[in-house]
Amino acid sequence: MRKVFTILASTMFATAAMAEDTVTKTQAPATGVVVTGQIETVIAETAADKYGATTSFDLGVSAAGVAFGGLDFVTDADNDLSLDEWHMGVNLGVATLSYGDQGNNWIGAEGEQTIADPAMGESLKVSVGDATVALGFTDTSADITDVANVQATYAINALEVATVTGAIDYNLDSETTILGAGVGGVDLGVATASGAFTYDLDAETWGYEGVVASNGLTAYINGDDTEALQNIGGGYDYNLAGGLTLGGDVAYNVNDEEFTPSITAAFAF
Repeated sequence: MRKVFTILASTMFATAAMAEDTVTKTQAPATGVVVTGQIETVIAETAADKYGATTSFDLGVSAAGVAFGGLDFVTDADNDLSLDEWHMGVNLGVATLSYGDQGNNWIGAEGEQTIADPAMGESLKVSVGDATVALGFTDTSADITDVANVQATYAINALEVATVTGAIDYNLDSETTILGAGVGGVDLGVATASGAFTYDLDAETWGYEGVVASNGLTAYINGDDTEALQNIGGGYDYNLAGGLTLGGDVAYNVNDEEFTPSITAAFAF
């Protein structure tokens, strides 16, 4: 328990320190309740060499621009609905706090087949400006003080050219550390470029991905320390109207020489 409270104290101290350097923007306070959501269906090849559809439902609620929450549901092959992720939080102006099963605090890419993606269960996240620290718990129903891992990210605007994000994951059980770096928003004129890189300090393994996007078209390549080029993929998203989007994606595994296509339909409101 002492270890947990030390981490919490350090997190809050860092949050307070960052808050002193955070420039807040003045904006009109929101009133009432705002509800947003998305329904998404993905058709992709299954392990049985068939094509199956998976549907997810995301719902977000914000009250007066201060309190907020969200629920993410997903259906299985039998059309049974289950809760996948959830969160609730509060916006304090200089800082945002949220708690729940809300995914990890990490960098991302497009295919993400080769970069490390350290998992995080139910967590407490504290965000100040472009910095976020998350404490992931092992099992809150058994012991709320048992922290499994700590993740932190920080993003900067590098010379108005790109957004650079640094990330770190430290697992308190295995005492292992994973580093991550992401670059986004690089303007190439006719397209934008982004990328991600992760490195496991203990296993000494790494992975990367490079992405180029233009007018709804996206292409990527990725690999790791075992194979520098593993996957080549791409996709196209088309906004039909009124929040309805239709997209198609395909990935090619260089080693297996196999194509993996998928079709996505999504409606956001």
